[in-house]
This record gives sequence, structure tokens and C-alpha cells, in this order.
Amino acid sequence: MLSQNDLAVYRGLDGKRANFFLLNVDIHEHSKLLAEGNPHDVGTFYRLSSRFFELAVELNHGLVAPWQGDGGFAIFDASGDDAFKNVWNAASDFLVPYQNQVLRNLLNQIKPESRKKWIKDYPKFYCLIDLVDFVFDFNLAGNWCGYGLSSSLKNFKDVAKPNALAITKLAY
Repeated sequence: MLSQNDLAVYRGLDGKRANFFLLNVDIHEHSKLLAEGNPHDVGTFYRLSSRFFELAVELNHGLVAPWQGDGGFAIFDASGDDAFKNVWNAASDFLVPYQNQVLRNLLNQIKPESRKKWIKDYPKFYCLIDLVDFVFDFNLAGNWCGYGLSSSLKNFKDVAKPNALAITKLAY
């Protein structure tokens, strides 16, 4: 559920066109993780990943979309002096220190016999930074999307590699 502050920000952006940095993360081989993993453990991992992604984005002045299963995305206003620094810091925070926190929290919430496998086979993430021309479209259900966003998301895995931060030429 979005906070009242987030609702006000999102409603203020509704229908406006601007350039935004897009940060997109996706769990590598999530189908395999779902098929082979304990449902409780996998659900806990997804929930923790979602929370730490939201934290990374919000602390770095971005707007996060609701996490959708195996990944999420956020946008950062590209017009400010610190725009690229903000998206870069959010991506770096999520991929490095926050993954340590996700794993630490996960290991405290799963059965001891599952811990060794999670440590050995900890999932990898795709992570992409792109620059998109975006028309913000917010609805009261709390979901938002942007026209112009879909082409970036379609090409996501062609550019991104597991556990590496990919930056498109346009964003660079």
C-alpha cells in the first residue's frame, strides 16, 4: 500500500511526460528457483528482496513500482544534478550490501537444513539502468506504468547479465 506522501507525488506526476532513469531488477532463473525451492523459503526470499529493493530506491530518491513476482522496477527523475548518482546508488545498494541483508534475514527465517543450499546457490539478479522518455500513468489501485517503458523492459535480458549492472548507451 502506498503512503499518503507517495500518493500525492504519484498523482502530481500523472499524465506528465519527462525523461526518467529506469532501474529494473529481475531474479535470474526464477522458474528453476520456484520449481526446486521450498515454497516458504522462496516466498521469504522474494518478500525480503522486494523490501530491500524498495528501501534502496526510496533512500536514493526514486519511485518504486509494486514488486511483481520475480522482480521490480523504479524510476528516477533524470533532470536533476544528482539524477544518475541516485539511480546508480540504488542499484549498487541493492546488488551488494542489501543482498547480504537479504541472505542474513533469510537464513534466520528458514529451517536449518535449508541454509547450506541457499548459501551455496544464492540466486543472481539481472539489473539494468536505462533512460526512458516516460508518460507517467498512475491509477488508484496503486499500480503505475509508463508509456515508453515497455520497450526498455522487453530488451532487458538482451542487455543485462546475471549479477552485473548493465547500463544502456542512452543512460550512459
